[in-house]
Amino acid sequence: DGPLGTGWSHDYLDDYYAAEVSALTVDGGCVTVIVRGADRAGKAPLMRLEPYSDYLTLAPGSTTTGGDAKPRLYRHLGRNIVALSGPIGVGQRVESTLTVRQPGLHAATLLLLALKRAGTAVAGGVAAGKTPESAVELGWHDSQPLSRLIATVNLHSDNNYAEAIQRTISLAKSGVGSCTGSVDYIDKWAEGFGADSKAFLMYDGCGLSRMNSVTPRFLV
Repeated sequence: DGPLGTGWSHDYLDDYYAAEVSALTVDGGCVTVIVRGADRAGKAPLMRLEPYSDYLTLAPGSTTTGGDAKPRLYRHLGRNIVALSGPIGVGQRVESTLTVRQPGLHAATLLLLALKRAGTAVAGGVAAGKTPESAVELGWHDSQPLSRLIATVNLHSDNNYAEAIQRTISLAKSGVGSCTGSVDYIDKWAEGFGADSKAFLMYDGCGLSRMNSVTPRFLV
């Protein structure tokens, strides 16, 4: 379903802990952005992504100043454009980890670059679409066991893991991975051991949503 949790705030959607949810994701839906001031004032700064790609671009109008300035990096809402909160000083360097829009396309972009670096000829580019019936599976990768993934969630408070795991509940039960579908199954699970499912409200998997609530009695 939707790539963001219900009730998430717009002012942190470019921060690493609020990445869009996607079944296909690299590095938690984030990328390290490095911007360096040009060698003289008035010129456009230089930007580099790690891992390397051109998936994000620097906003036009970004400039280098002769003074000592270290601006903040941020991503425009709903767009893969990085902006500076102000000009950057000559030769200065700023770095930030930002989320990407449509992490599935970002992962596919990195795969395309890796194939080209390996000498594989690739026709066309990257686009979102439905897998054709004639598609051939070239390989697969087995996940770590769920017990280990949950340990990572709890140790590092990994929101992207939590959102994906929550949606996997309804994916396993009904074939469709959605937040609301998983909450329905969690309700049934709670009722199965006598808890009142109306004693908690769940609008995302990680807890960023201010609409979540739970009673002390339910926890006990």
